[in-house]
Amino acid sequence: MNKIAIICPYFGKFPSYINLTFKSMERNKFIDWYIFTDNIINQKKDENIKIIHYTFDDFKVLVNKKIGTSVINAYKICDYKPTFGHLFENYIKKYEFWGYCDLDVIFGNLRNFFTAERLKKFDKIYDLGHLTIIRNSEETRLAYKNNVNSKKIDYKKLLNSEFIFVLDETYDQNHQGINGVLKANGYKIFDDRKEYADISIKYNNFYPCHMEKYKYYYILNMENGLFLKKYKEKLYCKEIAYIHLQQKKNLPVFCVNMDEYMILPKGFFDVQKLDDKFFYTQSFKYFKYIKYRLEKKLKNIKRNLEIGFKW
Repeated sequence: MNKIAIICPYFGKFPSYINLTFKSMERNKFIDWYIFTDNIINQKKDENIKIIHYTFDDFKVLVNKKIGTSVINAYKICDYKPTFGHLFENYIKKYEFWGYCDLDVIFGNLRNFFTAERLKKFDKIYDLGHLTIIRNSEETRLAYKNNVNSKKIDYKKLLNSEFIFVLDETYDQNHQGINGVLKANGYKIFDDRKEYADISIKYNNFYPCHMEKYKYYYILNMENGLFLKKYKEKLYCKEIAYIHLQQKKNLPVFCVNMDEYMILPKGFFDVQKLDDKFFYTQSFKYFKYIKYRLEKKLKNIKRNLEIGFKW
């Protein structure tokens, strides 16, 4: 029996490379992946991928019944990730760990990262919403209800809000991020962000957050794992747990081989000799990123005024 169950409700169009995501999940047979989605999937998946037909309306009904809040839109689900252990408790009773993930992700060989030693030592492995697992207990499933912030803001007010508070990732006790809640209650969190490639949205080329800046990073997917490489430094090779392709859901897929391929800023390609054409000459997204930051700043101001605390 597998020890880990990962839950992912996903509504709306899948990323363009979803079959590669599913293939990377199948590689990790020691994990059971539960995908709740309104997408129709005809292709048969391995037994460790459980596809449950589910609509956004179904999710809203479940949330209202079990928590008593209303989900404003599908994007707000990221704030609900810490509640999945409670919402879907009937699916995860037999597991030692439960967790959540995103689907704009390609997973590597997670056995090399979710090791027996770590599973024994830590209660939560990884601290961002793209992929995280938490030791299964009634206390962790209900941890999202624990109020440890100074203003005693009720968790239902945060979950009912239209704004995003990143409750699945933050340590900030000012607004009850799950990491802050668990840490305050004595749980041990393993949070080495250099073990995966969380691709920055600032650039056209791949700049993994929390890693050394380098213009020509790419990813090599092999049957035995996922590896971060440098185009002009052939000796550099770092195994990673996953790549998170944030805001790159339409990255084109050109590869035929689903077991061995390269992930580059311009798409997914079969393994071949590289040259400069696979990368962008202008890396920084000047106007697009500035617009994104201004819009986010405005949303943060509105959110903080509504909820009554300083960010």
